[in-house]
Amino acid sequence: MSESNKEQEAETAKKLIQESLQHAAEEVSKTDFEEGLERDRIHRTEQQVIQALDRERERFEAQAAQRIRESHGSLNELNERLQEAMANNDQERIQELLRKMSQASS
Repeated sequence: MSESNKEQEAETAKKLIQESLQHAAEEVSKTDFEEGLERDRIHRTEQQVIQALDRERERFEAQAAQRIRESHGSLNELNERLQEAMANNDQERIQELLRKMSQASS
């Protein structure tokens, strides 16, 4: 094989290697970009789930607070009636109100 053929083969091999490396670099870059898009999509989905859970938690807490306020209001009203029944020494009414208070607090 002549020196010229060897040089030409070496140049061809070098060119093929460079093209392969360039192609591989482009594939890596494309894959990295696509994975970045997927990570962004996943992050947005996570944020939407977190926001939905936060809204649900806030709604639940508001409902629980409302129930507590209603329960306290009911208990306060029953307590006032109980005080009145005690002042009148109405034993039957006292027992009835104590039973209602027990039910309201549970």
